[in-house]
Amino acid sequence: MFNLYRHPLLLPIFVPLLVILAMTCRPVHSAGFKAPDTKGEHVMMLLDQASTMHFEDYNPVYVIQAVNALQPLGKGKALERIESYLESRDKNKDAYGLFWVLRVLFEVPAKQGFPPARLGKPTIAPPAKPETLPRFPIAMIKDIPFLVIRGYFLRGLPEPVEAHVDYFRAHGSLREQVLAPPASMQDIEEVFLQKWKAAYGNAYTAEALETIKAQIARFGKGTQTNRQSHEKG
Repeated sequence: MFNLYRHPLLLPIFVPLLVILAMTCRPVHSAGFKAPDTKGEHVMMLLDQASTMHFEDYNPVYVIQAVNALQPLGKGKALERIESYLESRDKNKDAYGLFWVLRVLFEVPAKQGFPPARLGKPTIAPPAKPETLPRFPIAMIKDIPFLVIRGYFLRGLPEPVEAHVDYFRAHGSLREQVLAPPASMQDIEEVFLQKWKAAYGNAYTAEALETIKAQIARFGKGTQTNRQSHEKG
């Protein structure tokens, strides 16, 4: 067997390479998130947790966990898991949260665009330039999916999530990497406001910021709970 220490002249070459390899192969642990568990039952649990969120208690952590569990599966299997969940879920509960999971899990060509969530009239209208917030009503800030509205004023029947599953199967490509939120929320509000002003100017700023602050607080509690559960495990 080759012994590196018997060839000291090679150490300056191989040691840095080994360090780089170790760094690139380690799983994501930012903000308390560990490498995703892609087992069937676990994914179903995460999908149920994300899909049944109400607008008033939206928590980005649940979307991140669902997306990070689906992304390693590849496009076909990820969509199969979502469809399996939709078939077996409690039909008495809304599944609006899956709209947000799909918008974060997939990319679409700029010319194609993300489909609007036809759930009624949103409390804040979409921006005049869709490219400023392409995933509206989701705003991605440092890999954290914030929901920028407080809900919809429903008119008629809401669009089924299955329509968006079909849309992303036809037009979407799976995001290339899992989400890796920062460990600190220190400048999240400032970054959000920059993105918001690019989309809306000064319109709706107070309302949007109040909504985001509540989600930042839930995100902090969610990552703390997530980290504690990992430590116990």
